[in-house]
Amino acid sequence: ASQSLASPTGVATDGKNILYIADRDNGRILSVTPSGTGYGQPQTILTGLSSPQAVAADWYGNVFVTDTGNNRVTMLPVATNGHVAPRILTSGLNQPSGIAVDQAGNLYVADTGNNQIVELPNLGSGYGSPVGTGFNRPMGVAVDAARSLYIADTGNNRIAKEALKAGIYAAPQILQKGLSSPMGIAVDKSYNLYVTDSGNHQVEELPWFALVGYYYPPFVVGANFNQEVGVAVDLAGNVYVADAGMNRVETMRNANVSFGTLAVGADTVGQMYNFKIAA
Repeated sequence: ASQSLASPTGVATDGKNILYIADRDNGRILSVTPSGTGYGQPQTILTGLSSPQAVAADWYGNVFVTDTGNNRVTMLPVATNGHVAPRILTSGLNQPSGIAVDQAGNLYVADTGNNQIVELPNLGSGYGSPVGTGFNRPMGVAVDAARSLYIADTGNNRIAKEALKAGIYAAPQILQKGLSSPMGIAVDKSYNLYVTDSGNHQVEELPWFALVGYYYPPFVVGANFNQEVGVAVDLAGNVYVADAGMNRVETMRNANVSFGTLAVGADTVGQMYNFKIAA
């Protein structure tokens, strides 16, 4: 038997560029291993979830999931021969959506129903304190190597940054306004940001200009989506988008060119995946 994706809403990659997909309406997490210029057959690695909205993975392949319908975060630890039994890291959240993990294993969760971002230190051993307040149903969160947080403040139609200074997160800095229901955000190793501007059915990039220390104005790197939610970027700069409305995952390959110079869907840039997964 086979089963298609059903409203996938989350994507993530690990240190081996393995792709993880939160297949929301099927209540499961999939992993897809790169194979040559494409991908192998997706494997189901976690089931029994309730509307999982997002997924994150660390360098080693430990997987973290917002089990949204159960208002909790679940970890799927990795071992020598694959993943082992899942662990519930925390409960009592309110419609958790986006999730990110930093290099030290600290987790950051968009606790959407409580209008805040929550930190779960040390791989989630206990409920963390809110990192930032004053948000309006934030749905996406990303973290960079300096532990700065980038937040898709969905209800306020904007992107915010919180920098870590002397162990304390500073007040949010607004990086971009005028979006339409931004739901997902990712940051690459050069601090460029990728945002799913869901209400406008497009993905935007905010390029970081390191020489002067600020972000260039955003530009569109992908369009014509149908309820794009999650976004991720791998070590090579390839971008992955969970297009829930089309029940597929799209990749926009770096190919050493600017995404903005070629139409999404061109052979050198875009490739659609509508996976059939063994049940």
